[in-house]
Amino acid sequence: MHALLLLIAPMVVTSEPQPTVLRGQFVKLCDAVIPVLDDTGRRVPFYQDSYAVRALAAAYDMTGKREYLDACRRWCARMVEHQARMTPHGAYFMNYGRKPGESKGDWYVGDSSSIALAVLATAVRCPDARENARLLDSVTTYARLVMDKCVMPCGGITDGLWSRFDGEWWCSTGIFGSLAFVLYDQTGDPAYLKVGLRAVDWLNRQRFENAQHIDYKEAAPSVVMYVFEAYSAGMPHLRRDAIRWEASQGELRRAMDWMASHQPGRNPKSTWKYESQWGSKLGGLPFHLYVWSRLLPEGAAIVSAADRDLMDMGRALEGDRSKLFQLWAFALMSYAERLSPGSLYRTDPSKPPAKAQPSREIAWKAGVATAKITPARPMGMAGYAARKKPSEGVVQDLFAKALVLEDTSGNRAAIVTLDLIGVLPTLREGVEKQAAEKYKLAPQGLLLAASHTHCGPEYRERKGSEDEARNYHAFLEQTLVRILGEAVKGLTPAEVSYGHARAGFAMNRRRNYQLPKDDLNAAKAPNPDGPVDHDVPVLAVADAEGRTRALLFGYACHNTTLGFYDFCGDYAGYAQQYLQEDVPGVTAMFIAGCGADQNPYPRRTLELAQQHGRSLATAVEAALFANPRPLRGPLRCAMETIRLVKSPERPALEYPVQVIRFGPDVTLLALASEVVVDYSLRLKRQLAGPPAMVWVAGYCNGYFGYIPSDRVLKEGGYEADGWKTPIEEPIVAKALELERRLAVPR
Repeated sequence: MHALLLLIAPMVVTSEPQPTVLRGQFVKLCDAVIPVLDDTGRRVPFYQDSYAVRALAAAYDMTGKREYLDACRRWCARMVEHQARMTPHGAYFMNYGRKPGESKGDWYVGDSSSIALAVLATAVRCPDARENARLLDSVTTYARLVMDKCVMPCGGITDGLWSRFDGEWWCSTGIFGSLAFVLYDQTGDPAYLKVGLRAVDWLNRQRFENAQHIDYKEAAPSVVMYVFEAYSAGMPHLRRDAIRWEASQGELRRAMDWMASHQPGRNPKSTWKYESQWGSKLGGLPFHLYVWSRLLPEGAAIVSAADRDLMDMGRALEGDRSKLFQLWAFALMSYAERLSPGSLYRTDPSKPPAKAQPSREIAWKAGVATAKITPARPMGMAGYAARKKPSEGVVQDLFAKALVLEDTSGNRAAIVTLDLIGVLPTLREGVEKQAAEKYKLAPQGLLLAASHTHCGPEYRERKGSEDEARNYHAFLEQTLVRILGEAVKGLTPAEVSYGHARAGFAMNRRRNYQLPKDDLNAAKAPNPDGPVDHDVPVLAVADAEGRTRALLFGYACHNTTLGFYDFCGDYAGYAQQYLQEDVPGVTAMFIAGCGADQNPYPRRTLELAQQHGRSLATAVEAALFANPRPLRGPLRCAMETIRLVKSPERPALEYPVQVIRFGPDVTLLALASEVVVDYSLRLKRQLAGPPAMVWVAGYCNGYFGYIPSDRVLKEGGYEADGWKTPIEEPIVAKALELERRLAVPR
């Protein structure tokens, strides 16, 4: 049923309340709550007090009565005193759970964020500058703790140290999301706005009716009260023409439907009781309605419905309030919003509103595009010479994805990732030529990278399948040029950050040549002691509103969990799929590292490919969580070829080496074909300079077999691949030369 109809039926027929009547009730309730808040012997959780404190702060605005503000200041002083002795640093004491001075016990973000909102509401009204600064520092210290430890890459927020559940939770996400919005309005710090917007995005995806880990059916009033704190505080920032605004409106209307059916003031048959643990939160729901009435078209009807709810609660509070403190505290919020709209989220009037803050410089523009490149019919498959028949089916589609980045000077880099065995030189040449002609993309700024899946099509021309390969090659070239154009056309302001984490499923697949020949494992592979590169570098691209739009990530490991006859992206394909499921709206892009001598272990089943994909996706999300850094410009690119001779009887090979520098922060070195791990380890070692990140990729811009290191040539074996002359030094020298040429001082 439409929310507007539910707002007006069923209902208890009453006259509309007069503001003077509501004001008298509000002041009476405020006067009565002060001695309750001052009673330090009460064992009531402080989050319950916090709603009364916020209402008293608003009452001070309305009446000018100093005793209201003084009561808030006394309460906040106790909160700050407790906070100083809490572990972790910045946490608030909740009057239950973990106590000051203890290092064990539960501690919750949801309840602590309610306390923080009350401290902030008091801080912005304090006339004493030192007290104001002390209270603001208390809140921002708490916010840093939560943003460092509890805000997840998906936008959801965990509830701190909860022994029962450690995942993202509706209560903590809703309440801390509201705090983030108010802190942004107070400070202008865009980090808070990003957290608030992403919290709303996460809540929109979850749907409040699906709340878990305190059952929705059992606790529905609490779910609605706490979840929609984020929406009510964030309303000014949820743009009406944005996808986010449309999704948010849908959530608001479902919440209004629920209120119309369950608020006792409008439905005498409601089973919710004001005196119950969960039913007491009904007192705060008119507060949300009053906020929403200012932005939704049926505003007058919403106010009328909220008034009926508030009048019914007022009658319940006329008698003995000793057993109705939660209803009392939450209803005070509703009275305050009805009588003084916007006062609950008021920030320092001496500061301009957030929309008047000087806009920060957006250092980047970004555009992303995707196309499916799964062959439309069976084809020969690449990667394993033992295969003697065409593909049989599709387990997972294959994709090409393009990311174009532009700095403030107009310099561009275009990165294209492919779920394929490799990038043929002829493919690179064709795409490079058209991209330069059509989109003015410089060749040195164009990077084509393959995931090296062994469950993709063979598009090199082989005897008997020349037409098949040519047709797919032409389709691929046309598709890549198209998505590059779409990415260029879609360039919009963006924020780019970088970070890294680790994943551990790659193992050196060669035997251990250091073992004596008579050792039990001398001739066996893999080598658990062999060189590996478990780093997972990540670039994250967000739009101007903080929504993550692209994740570019890498890992040094052969993409060879599977060997069947179905098209599939293998672990790299599943990592991208899982990231796109975890962060709706994002385009996840994989660049293979120097993994020619690395395999995923264990292997050979689809379930293991999915398991490794989940491990890699989790590492990417960990990199986003583990203190990512903003990426600066300028953007500089270089690419040159060197001549390598595999053997005297074979023609020389033109080997491309590419370097893309993202300011002083990230250096991406792109090496061609199947590069063993020594190149990555050596280049990172020689170019190391934390916090700058060195990212070494393989399988880029050309594909013509293995690229062994001096170590591998000396040891011999499969990856030596018939090379008769050392090639490590000239490749590394060219990479270092280009890196120095592009160097940007920190």
